[in-house]
Amino acid sequence: MQLLCVWVVLLPVALCSTIVRSATTPTYTRKDEVTGETLVCDMCPPGQYLLAHCSRTSKTQCGPCPQNHFTEIWNYIDRCQYCSRFCAAYEQESAPCTRTHNRDCQCRAGYYSRHDTCFRHRKCPAGEGVTHLGATHHDVMCAPCQEGFFSSESSSAKPCQKMRECQANTTTIPGNALQDVFCSHCKNGTKTVPERDLCDRELMKFVATQILPQRKEKRLRTMLKRKTRLHEQNPSTLDLLSRLKELLPTDVSFSEEVLTILGDVILPGLERKVRQRFV
Repeated sequence: MQLLCVWVVLLPVALCSTIVRSATTPTYTRKDEVTGETLVCDMCPPGQYLLAHCSRTSKTQCGPCPQNHFTEIWNYIDRCQYCSRFCAAYEQESAPCTRTHNRDCQCRAGYYSRHDTCFRHRKCPAGEGVTHLGATHHDVMCAPCQEGFFSSESSSAKPCQKMRECQANTTTIPGNALQDVFCSHCKNGTKTVPERDLCDRELMKFVATQILPQRKEKRLRTMLKRKTRLHEQNPSTLDLLSRLKELLPTDVSFSEEVLTILGDVILPGLERKVRQRFV
């Protein structure tokens, strides 16, 4: 009866010991090469690998992974895995190689991942604005500018901008999805010399800030370069127009000269706006 009591008392202790052990240290089984006995050995923890199996008289022997090698899980392998993940073009290291995990990479700023490849975030074209910024795992989202808003440049970060409101003493030249409202102090009709100079300056700015199709803009700039003989590598449209005004005789109207150029390069829409607002 005393022996039975010992088993009753010890059995729960043995079971409890087994449960705690398996919950903290995973095990594996192997046959002893000498005795043929099946042994239950402790595994090696992440970051280590197997140096020697356990025996009847000794525990499992583990060692740390060498540099640039790792093990992620409990194991009984005889060598660590090599950190074979290298960041490709347009990627950056997000987690270094350690003894417990491989190197990890993610797309650099301005790129997103799709099908394990990094792609550059798209740019919303002029007339559209960014509604959702791009991130590591998704592209930029764009939408056309609504009434009262505009976008004059392609961008992967800028939303549509609200159009300005002109002051009461100015003329409002309407904008569109590509172009902001233009506020002008130029008045139609007969003008004094200072008023004419003011209109000419605003005309230059108005023409220079217009968003034109690439081919039409090139035609306009080519004509202005020819008229001004300005041989700088890449003068701005505003520089070309300023130079044109400087070269004109005082008895020649700058606005009429601009209208002639716009007619020659076939820009009827812009020609009409100039004639309505600046002549």
